[in-house]
Amino acid sequence: MTWINKLGIAIKAGQELGFKPIGYYALYALGLKTGWIEWSSRKALRQIESISTPFLFAQPFTPPDRKGILNVLGEDRDQLIAYANRICQGLFPIFGHAWVELPFYQSQQYQWFSELALLERDQTHPNDSFPMDLKSIWEVARFSWAYLLCRAYWISADESYAAAFWNYFEQFDEHNPPYYGYNWISAQEVALRLIAWSFSYTLLQNSPQSTPARRARLLRAIAEHAARIPSTISYSFAQNNNHLLSDAAGLITASVVLPNCPQSKHWWEMGWRWFNWGIQHQIQEDGAYLQHSCNYHRLMLQLALWVNLIIKEKEIAYPTATKEKLAKATNWLFSLMEPTNGKVPNFGPNDGALIQLLSLSPFDDYRSVVQAAGKAFLGKPLISAGNWDEMSLWYGLGTTNEDSPGSFNYPSATLMQRNSLSILRRKGSLNWAAIRCTQFHNRPGHADQLHVELWWRGLNIAKDAGTYFYTAPPPWNNTLAESFYHNTLTVNHTDQMIKAGRFLWINWAQGRIVQTDEGSDSRPMKIVAEHNGYRKWGVIHRRSVESDKDSQWIVRDEILAQSKQKVHALSVHIRLHWLVEDFPWKVYEDKNCWRILFETNQGKYSIKITPQNPSNTELCLVRGGVPVYGKMPLGDPYGWYSPTYAKLQTAISIILDNETTIPDTIETIWNFDV
Repeated sequence: MTWINKLGIAIKAGQELGFKPIGYYALYALGLKTGWIEWSSRKALRQIESISTPFLFAQPFTPPDRKGILNVLGEDRDQLIAYANRICQGLFPIFGHAWVELPFYQSQQYQWFSELALLERDQTHPNDSFPMDLKSIWEVARFSWAYLLCRAYWISADESYAAAFWNYFEQFDEHNPPYYGYNWISAQEVALRLIAWSFSYTLLQNSPQSTPARRARLLRAIAEHAARIPSTISYSFAQNNNHLLSDAAGLITASVVLPNCPQSKHWWEMGWRWFNWGIQHQIQEDGAYLQHSCNYHRLMLQLALWVNLIIKEKEIAYPTATKEKLAKATNWLFSLMEPTNGKVPNFGPNDGALIQLLSLSPFDDYRSVVQAAGKAFLGKPLISAGNWDEMSLWYGLGTTNEDSPGSFNYPSATLMQRNSLSILRRKGSLNWAAIRCTQFHNRPGHADQLHVELWWRGLNIAKDAGTYFYTAPPPWNNTLAESFYHNTLTVNHTDQMIKAGRFLWINWAQGRIVQTDEGSDSRPMKIVAEHNGYRKWGVIHRRSVESDKDSQWIVRDEILAQSKQKVHALSVHIRLHWLVEDFPWKVYEDKNCWRILFETNQGKYSIKITPQNPSNTELCLVRGGVPVYGKMPLGDPYGWYSPTYAKLQTAISIILDNETTIPDTIETIWNFDV
C-alpha cells in the first residue's frame, strides 16, 4: 500500500471516527517509535521496585457464604470440582470451548514490551519467532481459569487447588519478568490478570499454601501490573472500547487492594475517572455497546459488576449517569436472549472472552451475567432461579427466590426499534427475529447492515457466522466480518463498506428504519429498513421483515435506484446469502422459485426463495466450504459457523446469485412446523 493510499485512509478514518482517536493512536505510535513508552514504563517499574516497605492487602470484597454457593450449585458441585482437577493436571480452558496444555514459558523474545508492540503492529511479522495470533498465549495468561480453581477451593477447602494456583503463579512470574515478553504488550491483558490475582488472593489468603513469601510476591506483582497500565493509555483512548474499561478497572482494583502503595491514590483517581467516562460514552442511548458485539457487551457488564462489587468497600456508588447507562445496557442484552437456553445472536466481533468464570453456565449461555446485571443495575432479577445465580452471589447480589416470576415478560407483541438490532417477538411465541440497522456514530465491527436473525424453538436457524480468527492466513483473516457471509444481500461482489485494515472499515454504510408496524389480528408485525452501502453503484438495498402468524416469516429484499435515473440502464449482480443450522435438507426446484426443506431435532421447516427475475439466477448450497447443491464455484468461508474464537462448526450457506436490472425484488418465506 502506497503512502498516498495510507494518507487517504487516514483522512477518511479521521472524518468518520473523529480526529481525536486518530490523534491518540498517532501519539501511541510515536511513543513506541521514539522510545518514550519504554522510558516511561521503565520509570514506573523503578518506582515500584524502590518501595521497601511491605505491601498491605485490603480485601476488595467479602466472599459469599459457602453454604449459599453449595445450595445454588446443587449437583453441579461435582462439575466445578472436575474442572478444578483438570486445571491441577495442567489443562486450561480457553475461548469457552477447549482445554489446552499451554505453559507460561512458551518460546518468546525476551524484549521490552514496547519493542514487541512495534513488531505486533507490523502485520507482516518479519521476525519468524513472533506468533501470528497472540490471543492463544494471552488467553491462558489472563488467569481466568483461576476463578474456577479458587471457587472449587472455597467450597471444598482442598489444598491441592491452592497449591496449583501458587505453582502456576510462580511459573508465570519466573518466565514473564516485568515488563518483558508477549504477556506485557497489552495493558488490557495486564489489567485482567491483576483483577484475577486480586480475586484469588482474597479466597486463598488463609491457606497454608499461601506462605508469607508467596503473598508478598503476589502483592508486589499486582503493583507492577498496575504501574504498567498508564504508559499506553493513549492506545486505550484511541480504541475507546473495552480496552479502556479494562485498564480503568485494573487501576481501581489495585488501588483498593494495595491502599498503602504510594501510587494507590493516583491509580484510583485515574481508574475511577476513566471507567465512568467510558461507561457513559461507550453505551449508546438504546443500550447497545459501541463495539457492536454481544460478546463485548457481556465483557463490559462483567467489568461493571466487578467494579460495583469492590467500590462497596470504599462505600462509594456509581454516579447516576453511569447507573442509567448500565440499566439500559442490561435491558438491551436481556431483550436479545433466547428464553429457553440463554443464548444470544452471535452478533459482531466474538473473541471468546469470558473474563470472570463465576458460574457453570456454558460460554454461549448469557443468563448468569444478565441475572447479575438485572439485580445490580435494575434492582430485580430478570429470570427465574438457576445455577447461573452463583455469579450473583460472587458479585454480592444475593440469591434469587424460587418464586421469583423473572421470566421474560414481553408484551403480547413487541417490535423493539433500536439503532443497533431491532427485535420482533410475540409473547409465548416459539420464534422471533432481529434485524441489524444502524446509523454508525462509532467504528463498525462487521459490515452487516440488514443482517437478519431467526430463532425457532431455541434454535438459531438463520445465524451470524461469528469471527473464528482475527489473525490467520487467508481466508480466515477476520473474513467473516465481511458482508458476503452475513444474512444480507451484496451488490457487484463488493462489501457494504471498504475494509481498510484488520479491524478498520471506512465509507460506512448508514442504515435507517423506513417503516414499522406493531401488527394486530388483521395486520402483520413488520419492519422496513434500508442502507446506502452501495451508493457508489447508485443502489439502495431495502429489506422488510414481517410475520402475520406464529409459524411464518417473510423477508423481502428490494434493489432500488438511488436517484431518478433510467432504471432500465442500471444492470447489477446481486447475491443473497442465508446461513442456517446444519440439518438434513432437500431442495425442490420450480421454474420460478426454490423450496428447501430442513428436518431439525425440533421439527421441520422450509425456506421458499422467489426472485422477481428468475432468469440468470442460480442457487447454491455450501456446507463446510464444500458446494453440495448448484454449480457455482464457491467454497471457504461459506458454510461455516464460529460460535466462539478459534472454533468452527459446519453450517449451510444458501446463496442466490442474480444478474438483473434495477429495480428488483427477492422474497424469502420461512415456514415453521411444516
